[in-house]
Amino acid sequence: MVERIVAKCPGSHAQIVLGEKAELMNPKIANLAKPGVAARGDVVVIADSDIRVGRDYLRGAVTGLYSGNPRDNLVSRLGALGINDGLAPSVLAALGHTFADDHKLVELSRYVVTTTIPETNLRALLSHELRWARNDLELAGVGHFFSFLSYGLPPALIYLAVSRNLTVGVPLLAVIIVLRVAQHYLARRALNVTRSDDVWLIPLRDFLSLAVWATSLFGRRRSFR
Repeated sequence: MVERIVAKCPGSHAQIVLGEKAELMNPKIANLAKPGVAARGDVVVIADSDIRVGRDYLRGAVTGLYSGNPRDNLVSRLGALGINDGLAPSVLAALGHTFADDHKLVELSRYVVTTTIPETNLRALLSHELRWARNDLELAGVGHFFSFLSYGLPPALIYLAVSRNLTVGVPLLAVIIVLRVAQHYLARRALNVTRSDDVWLIPLRDFLSLAVWATSLFGRRRSFR
């Protein structure tokens, strides 16, 4: 497909280049930083293969937030919910000698792109999210360790079930539910998400997020597709 696009634009300087810069530990950036290839223009645009954009994307974009665009599949929808409610509001991007090139940012664009969620089984989704979590652990350290505090719903449900203290547990759970649902809809509004609303998946999504966080603390292995 890329070859056909290049053939249709004979006056351009388009190139298809294979190979990678082996000394960089980030596979994606190693793929971009090929030896002997330099950008010729004043604007450099880097986009992942799972990103969709509109015709006005290049109007000053430096790096941008993204919303999840799921397949018609429960696992994929859980992945999109995790991005929309958790990752996207705090995502930052950069290049360099780091596994998480999406972690640092020079300037944030108001343009929001969408990312497809290709995972259709839970194992693939958790592997992907574990990579993100371990990137965050490496870069944020203490901040990542205490990020479990942002998942208030699972502990509140567990506390209510174990303690059976209705006087404290029920009001606490009610407050957390209100705040969590508010976060969900504020994120949808900020990211201009118009797809079907999966608010009913929030409890499962938050339990999965807490499990990913806990797993990220043990081991450093990360899988790239």
